[in-house]
Amino acid sequence: MDEIRNQFKSQSLDALAPSSIQTVGGRVFPDAPAVDDLLAFKAVVESWQGVHTPTYAQPIAGTNAVTEGTGQGAMLTATNDNEVYRIDSIFLNNTGGAPITAVIRLGTAPINTRMNAMNNQVIPPSENALIMGPFYMDSITSLGAVVTDGTAADLEWFVKWSKIVQ
Repeated sequence: MDEIRNQFKSQSLDALAPSSIQTVGGRVFPDAPAVDDLLAFKAVVESWQGVHTPTYAQPIAGTNAVTEGTGQGAMLTATNDNEVYRIDSIFLNNTGGAPITAVIRLGTAPINTRMNAMNNQVIPPSENALIMGPFYMDSITSLGAVVTDGTAADLEWFVKWSKIVQ
């Protein structure tokens, strides 16, 4: 038995408290020699989640949706402080006759470092790009598009998302 699991040996998963996991996890160092301890700790946490929160971070049935629009600005905004959205994919299409450069952001952080086969943010005329998630957002961090070059109205977008259990 490894050192991490040994610290939990007298507790069942049902009785294991989050505070015990936090105490033991606080003593694990995230350096290369501790890889085995980190993997053991991860296994304990995932086992605990399987017993206490089996649906944690899973999509909520009936909340899958696709939001679509054109141009720049807000693409998706959580409407409730207690909601977390999982963004599965974002499809971008250039409907115009000239290239456009678009930056897709969660809050102020860009998420589209690789949008097309040319490994850049430029979308040629009549072409498209796909950004694969998952990405997570809440009411503090919305999803938005900024067109930095070209005609913003030529950007067409589709966001596939769902609410998740938290």
